[in-house]
Amino acid sequence: MTHATAPAQKRATREASFARLAAFAASQGLTLLTKQWYTLRYDYLFRCARGHEFTRVGTVKCLECDFAACAVLTAHAAGRDASGAPSPGTIS
Repeated sequence: MTHATAPAQKRATREASFARLAAFAASQGLTLLTKQWYTLRYDYLFRCARGHEFTRVGTVKCLECDFAACAVLTAHAAGRDASGAPSPGTIS
């Protein structure tokens, strides 16, 4: 009886891993500022389009921008602008 074996999976090179991370960051509107690949669990440095610099492991997004967008959406849902003033066209 013969058994089929799964093909051996090759590990990506450091350069390929770094290129994939940089490409993914760019697709999210981010710039990867770290200059080389270290490990999967390394804190890489990024900059978002608004200029926020931050480090991340795993998730690649600017939490400061996410927080600001969330505040605007929450205020809008409450009939207010981001400063807390009533939005135009709302009755307070």
